[in-house]
Order: sequence, then C-alpha cells, then structure tokens
Amino acid sequence: MKSPLISALLFVFALPLGLAAPAKQEGPVPTQALVSVDPKSTPPASASALTVIVNDHKQPVSAWEPVTPANAQVALLIDDGLLETALSSELNNLRSFVRSLPPGIEITVGYMHNDQVTALPFTTDHELAASKLRLPQGMAGLNSNPYICISNFVKSWPNSATPAATSSPRKARFILMLSDGVDPTYSNGQGDARAAKQAAEAAASVAATNQALQSQAAQLQSQAQQSQVAQSQLAGQQQSAQMQLLTQQTHAQGQQALLQESPFVKAAVEDAQRAGVAIDGIYYSNGSRTGGLTYLLQIAQGTGGTNYFEGGNGNPVSTAPFLQQFQRSIAQTYIATFNAPAIDNPQHDLVHVKFTAAKTKLHAPEAVRPGNVE
Repeated sequence: MKSPLISALLFVFALPLGLAAPAKQEGPVPTQALVSVDPKSTPPASASALTVIVNDHKQPVSAWEPVTPANAQVALLIDDGLLETALSSELNNLRSFVRSLPPGIEITVGYMHNDQVTALPFTTDHELAASKLRLPQGMAGLNSNPYICISNFVKSWPNSATPAATSSPRKARFILMLSDGVDPTYSNGQGDARAAKQAAEAAASVAATNQALQSQAAQLQSQAQQSQVAQSQLAGQQQSAQMQLLTQQTHAQGQQALLQESPFVKAAVEDAQRAGVAIDGIYYSNGSRTGGLTYLLQIAQGTGGTNYFEGGNGNPVSTAPFLQQFQRSIAQTYIATFNAPAIDNPQHDLVHVKFTAAKTKLHAPEAVRPGNVE
C-alpha cells in the first residue's frame, strides 16, 4: 500500500505527462474576419486605413490581405425542396458560373434536404463540379429546414482539396444558397411579406390617429379656455382617444410579433460566424410558399454576405447577373486580422465586431469567434 507522500509525488510527476488540466487562454488573441468592399467603394490601401470595434472597444487591424483564388472555397447550396420549375431555365447559368470561376478556387455543389447537405468534396475541377448540377427534386419530405442544413454543414465544413496559399491557416469560406428561405419548423410559411405589410399598415394607422387626436385636442383646449363645459368635454374625449390609440398600438405590436426571429435562423448565423463563413443568397419563391425572405436577409447580414434578389413579383428573370455579382464580391473580399479578447465559454464564444473605413462601404460579419486563427 502506497503512503500518502508517495501518492502525492506520483501525481506531481504525472502532470507533465498529460494529466494536468488545460490552461485557460487569457488576454487578446489573433482573430480574423472576411470583409467585403462594396463595388462602388475603393478598397482601403492598408490595414492602418481600417478600424474595427470589438465589443465596443476600438482595436487596430494588424493585417489586410486580399482573398486570392488559391485561398477561397465556394459552396453552392441549392434547396432540394424547390419545385423543379423554379430553376428549370437556370441550370445553364449555374453551370456557366461554376465553369467561369478563376482557376484555383475550390467549389462544391450541394443540395439541402432532410436537414442535411449532400455535397461533393471540394474540388478545383470546375468542369466536374458543373456536371453535377441538377434540378431540385421538389418532393414531399425533402422540403426541410434550410437553416438546420446550414448549421450542420458549417459545423462539419469539408476538407480543402489543396493547402491554403497564404499565412491564413484555412481558406476563405463562402456559401451561395438558392432557397425560398422558409423555416417550416418554426413558422407556417405563409409569408413574412404579408405580416410586414399588415404591421406597416397598423403602424401608419396609429401615427395618423395620433396626429388627428393631437389636432383635435388643440382645438378643444382653445375652447376650454372659454367654457367649463368644453373642459369636461375635452377630458372625456382625451380619455376615449387614449383608449383608441392603445388598441391600435396593441394591434400593431401583434403584427410585429409575426416577424420575430426564428431560433434556427439565429443558430445558423452564429454557427456560420464561428466557422468564419460568409453566406450569400438568391431568393426563389417555391409556389404558394411566399415567406422566408426576411430570414435570408438576416443570415446574409449576420455573416457579412449579401442577398442578391429581394423578391417582388415572382422569381428572378435570370440568375446570371447575381452570379456575376457574387463572383466579383469574392474578388473584393479581404481577410482582416486583429486582436479580440479570449472567451472561455463555448456557449457564448462570439464577440461583436464592426469595421469602418473612410469613404468606404464594407460588408462584414456582425460577430466572430476570438482566436479563430487556428
């Protein structure tokens, strides 16, 4: 039987062999974010021309490197629940887009169904990837939640086909998704556009009523200075007006509640932010399902991407101009390196960031994971 002293000594000598608890990382750690420069703006010439605010604290940008074709990955993800007719005239445009990508860019083509993404491995063989494009199946059961698909995909991002060509340990990651954006798990898919219209109409009604009541009150106030009866009438009408205004405000708030966030959209945004993925979208209506545009806008804005078609009457006449814009945006994207405070909490491991540059419009994620330079 070992004595307590011998046991203690064995424990101490065992620590360097891997039994010690992992040390917590403290202080600022190098962090990176993808920042896209608006086509109408001139890119900042150097890191010193940018400012990043991290959790309300200004930090210098230490590096500002353009994304090169050899250091970029693009995942073209198509909602397999879309009707075949939605993309029937767009296959040639999509294939031309894949073939026209600059040499060196890695591409994968995937389809979102059953809350998963079925995708090819990343490849620089653009002709091979283009040949794998097909129409969505549009079958019952395939119409799953696109945001759960995105979360699962970015958390298990496929391996690169070739090593990164810069000092960055991983390649710049982009997703271009084609979907109606509807979250069937959270909502009934009846259309955020209708809810937005009703909310706007209710808010306008409140504003008009409030203005009319203020005018009426001013008239009665003037009359009240001359008559005790008018004063009593003013008090009664003001009370009735307040009840009417309260009713209309409650209705407006109820309409706004229809537009509240989906938890799956929120999770997809945060998962993409952790993985350093910028998500762009092209909205496609899926028959009678007219919702989802707001969610597509949310996921693009939260990750530093762009939604290229914001709906309207029907679907895009052609995806070609949007595919060209997306390709140009990759060429105008930079990797910004800066310091961010380390966070030892896997459940809350994101920091808010905001990039600015003089006379330049930038698109960047709203949050990143500190220390993502891995």
